[in-house]
Amino acid sequence: MAVRHGKAGQYGKNQAARHFSRYFLLLLTFAAIAFTTLGFATGYAWKLYGAVAAFVAAVPVLFIVLYATRWIDPHLEKIAKERIYHLKGAQLEAVVAWVLEDLDDHWHIFNGIKLERESDIDHVLVGPAGVYCISTKANRGHFVGTADGLLHNGNPCDFATKALWMAMDVRKRLEAILGNDVPFVQPVLAVPIGFTDGDACDGKVWLVHQWDIIERLAPDPLRRKPLPADQINRTVRALELIQNGAAEIFQRPNRSATSPS
Repeated sequence: MAVRHGKAGQYGKNQAARHFSRYFLLLLTFAAIAFTTLGFATGYAWKLYGAVAAFVAAVPVLFIVLYATRWIDPHLEKIAKERIYHLKGAQLEAVVAWVLEDLDDHWHIFNGIKLERESDIDHVLVGPAGVYCISTKANRGHFVGTADGLLHNGNPCDFATKALWMAMDVRKRLEAILGNDVPFVQPVLAVPIGFTDGDACDGKVWLVHQWDIIERLAPDPLRRKPLPADQINRTVRALELIQNGAAEIFQRPNRSATSPS
């Protein structure tokens, strides 16, 4: 079994939790404003004119609340859809990681490496056949690789281009630690619930499905010269350094502690 570093899909799960908090807060705020307005209007009318007036005062307030729901519903629906999208993405990242863990212990799978505060690299796979930077997408449909990029259901899509940039970023970070002795980082776009046809960006970005990812990334026999064990170990240690140092790197500095006295 491949050596796993980190849990898959954590970024997506965290984003989904944030969207749930936004949904709940927006709904709670709307309810608080509605009940406060209704209570103030009916209470004021009751105090001045009695129960009948309180009932009459409540009617326009209820109409206003019902009309306001037409404004808030689209916002709640948008937040709910974004939450579902992040959850689905996290689940499919877990599927890809689970499939890759079937490789033997000469392989290492890094999940959720953060190179920037607001995003992460879904997977980096290191082993005898090379180093792979894998971007996993939860979109359905037909993905066709072209010389310029990617088509998703016949429409231009930037997933492959972004996967290429991510692989370049991973290589730059490795070069900062290891110098020039860094193996080639192959960009890979995984679409577990999509259909793939060819590779993207003039063949630079490989398109894989969950059923052919092992065959493509770890062929047997190897289609390329295997990485030496010492280069694999150095790359793994460098990735561990990047992964373990992310929390400290992206931690907000303590202004009171760093400001001059």
